[in-house]
Amino acid sequence: MMKTAIYTMAGLALLVAQSLQAAPLRVAADPVPHAEILEYVQKIDPKLDLKVVEMSAGGGANPNELLAAGDVDANYFQHLPYLKDQEKALGKTFSVVAKVHIEPLGIYSHKVKSLAALPTGASIGVPNNTTNLSRSLYLLQDKGLIKLKNRLMAATRW
Repeated sequence: MMKTAIYTMAGLALLVAQSLQAAPLRVAADPVPHAEILEYVQKIDPKLDLKVVEMSAGGGANPNELLAAGDVDANYFQHLPYLKDQEKALGKTFSVVAKVHIEPLGIYSHKVKSLAALPTGASIGVPNNTTNLSRSLYLLQDKGLIKLKNRLMAATRW
């Protein structure tokens, strides 16, 4: 999966960098793992002129707002459902040049040691943002903990 992400970003970066001529390609990315992947891509292809703009969580700057304002040329951090939410929120439409990998999602507990040991009626916390909420619901369904209605599945499956 990591090689796919690296090659996808390398291809994207080369395509966009060539269209920008002499200017470096300014890409907004979260520090881990996306900025690290871009740094690796630069090591693979030293001719690639990238300027990675690291975005920290809670830092106040939104990579999509920077892209809309022209402060960066591309961003590398989101999947399509999040992008669609951002387009609605910002009143903008962005082009998807390449798909990116999706970060792993898991089920964690300090108290419960296995899903089989999860008590009936237990409370489970899920993310409160649209895209990761749907991912967590699908994970819970895949593990047999909940059953989603088909209407919800069709509307939110990414």
